[in-house]
Amino acid sequence: MSAGRSLPRRRAAAIGSAIAWLSVPPLAAAQPSPPPVATASPVAPTTAAAAEALLAHATELNREGIALLKANDTERALDYFRRSRAVLPTTKNTANAAICLDRLGRYDEALELYEELLVRYLGGLDDEDRKNLGPVMAALLQKVGSLAVTSSAGGALEVDGKPRGRLPLTGPVRVLPGKHDVRVTRSGFVPLERSVDVPVGAVVSVGARLAAIPGVGQLVVEEASAEDAEVFVDRARVGVVPWEGSLAPGKHVLWTRAGDRGSAPTPVTVLEGQTSLVRVESRPLGAPVRVRVEPATASLEIDGAPLGEGVWQGRLPHGAHRVVASEAGYTSQSVEVVSVVGASESEVPLRLRIDPAHPRWPQRERGVAWVGVFGGFAGGGTFVSGAESACPARCDKDPSVSGFVAGLRGGFRFPFGLSLELGGGYMQLGMQLTRRLDGPFGPGGAYTVHYRLDDRLRVDGPFAAGGASYVLALGKHFDALARFGVGVLAARATDPVTGTAATTGPGVPVVLEGRNAAAHAAAPFLSPELGVGLKLGPFDLTASLALIVFVADGPTFADRGRFGAATADGVADPGSVSNAQESGLLANERAYRPFVVWSPQLSIARRF
Repeated sequence: MSAGRSLPRRRAAAIGSAIAWLSVPPLAAAQPSPPPVATASPVAPTTAAAAEALLAHATELNREGIALLKANDTERALDYFRRSRAVLPTTKNTANAAICLDRLGRYDEALELYEELLVRYLGGLDDEDRKNLGPVMAALLQKVGSLAVTSSAGGALEVDGKPRGRLPLTGPVRVLPGKHDVRVTRSGFVPLERSVDVPVGAVVSVGARLAAIPGVGQLVVEEASAEDAEVFVDRARVGVVPWEGSLAPGKHVLWTRAGDRGSAPTPVTVLEGQTSLVRVESRPLGAPVRVRVEPATASLEIDGAPLGEGVWQGRLPHGAHRVVASEAGYTSQSVEVVSVVGASESEVPLRLRIDPAHPRWPQRERGVAWVGVFGGFAGGGTFVSGAESACPARCDKDPSVSGFVAGLRGGFRFPFGLSLELGGGYMQLGMQLTRRLDGPFGPGGAYTVHYRLDDRLRVDGPFAAGGASYVLALGKHFDALARFGVGVLAARATDPVTGTAATTGPGVPVVLEGRNAAAHAAAPFLSPELGVGLKLGPFDLTASLALIVFVADGPTFADRGRFGAATADGVADPGSVSNAQESGLLANERAYRPFVVWSPQLSIARRF
């Protein structure tokens, strides 16, 4: 730059000198400095002709801005200088925009542009320009304040609703004195908003501690080989690299595309409240590939990245890739797909075979074998025995049967709940009663003997039974049970009768021939049963009530002989019990007739 076009030394002459600076021949003056790290240009020129066209367009916009500035239309001039910078930032259009901002009283923005001029376009300034920029910037510093904003998680900074860069910043943000609204935002975090008062010449620090939004995580995608690559997450385009966004925690799939280059589908895992960084690399893409699987609900994976169900169509980076199709109830299938640049579109059909052993498919239900133990009380009613023929009129109280039943049973249960079963065990039933009998004796039956007899009748023995049961499920853990069995008890009946005999005097013991003799018989019975069960893994615990019905007459005590009072010789009284003859009243009494007992039972069975 010539001295006549250098930045002014005094603030009073700043605008005049700037106008002279602005009015240099456009093509020469607008030559850009070496490209900065990041520019406002959306697309870098690729040829010399394109670069010349951009320079010409930027220069023309700069000229029009100069004309408007000379006409004191500063707002419109600023618009043209900014448009010129958007096409191609240069030393000239940057300085001109700063001058306009200074005139408009937007000192903070003007100061930032001058600072950018020194940092990014230093090569376009001569020594005098660099020297003259100092006083101009020092004067602006006396009119502004600064915000030093820091953040625990980075983010975008807004001041008074205007974007002011991304954190962390390289330096303070210039603002006009007064109150300002500071807002720091980052995807996945609760925004921080704060109002601060900035005095002139002061640097106000603002520390932003951002809290993560519950239920989301952050994903940052970087791509070194294609800055303009589009980012796709779970098949949806979400932006361009570098990209950052919030996603639900869990597994996701991403890839990038930039023309005929792109990355392979990549699986990523996003954690709640955390940031995941993924760096991908674009490579040349092969021809389109269509992968189709049957059944259409099967899941597809390419190189370990899940890509949905049924069909996937797209382009893969050049080289070999592994495609896996899987579905519950089917045998997974894997195939290698080779992507070749310039090849024609290809289709990869996959057909999965059914796995008949998989639980997904209805299996032919099979029954289960089971074995268990049971036991319980048995009682109620009477034996309807010969001993009870004098009851109730001549018995001390109504007799009743009591005892127990216990055994083993097992069977096979069909899928529909019906079981066929066999079992066996031991049963014991007993009854006690006291009865009174009278018998004549003496010539012509002139005398009567009174007997008081104590019976302890017992029927016991092993039994075998068969039958069927049905189980009805009442839920996951409970069921109802109905059972009907038919069995035979190998009954052994005993009744060791004791007692006394008396006439007019005191009683004497009774003597019974064969009192300990037992009677044997096969006692058939029927046994309906109802219950409820609890499933405990492979075990069934059941509480039930059975009715045991003996359907046939029992045996008689055929081995029992005559009985009578213990006699004594030499008793003169003919009516004395000692002179009473033996009686046959107890001969051939029947042990029992058809009778019924109830049996509440508990059982536990193991399924196999």
